[in-house]
Amino acid sequence: TVFFNRGILNIPDIGHTEQELSGMKVLNSQGFSQGVVLEVVLANPGAELTIYNATGQLCKRMTTEGNRLQLSAESLKSGIYFMYVQCHDGSRELIRLIRH
Repeated sequence: TVFFNRGILNIPDIGHTEQELSGMKVLNSQGFSQGVVLEVVLANPGAELTIYNATGQLCKRMTTEGNRLQLSAESLKSGIYFMYVQCHDGSRELIRLIRH
C-alpha cells in the first residue's frame, strides 16, 4: 500500500518499506501500519523522537545516543500519527505515519 501526501502541509507520507529523508532512513513503515516495529536509521548519532496523534496529543517520546531507533506501534490505536525526529546535529524531520 502506498499513501500519497494530499494535505496542505508538505509532510512526507511513508508507505514504502524504506524511505530516505535528509540522510535518515525509515524502515518497515508497512509493518508499523500493522502494529509491529518501525526502525529509524540516522545519518549521525543522537536524536529525540516524538510521536503525536492527529489531535496533537503526545503519544511517545524516545531518545538515543546511537544512530538507530526502534518504535513499536503495538500500543498505538488505529489512526494517523506524526513522527518528529530532532537530531543532535540540528537536522529534523516530520513524517506522517498511518496505523491500521
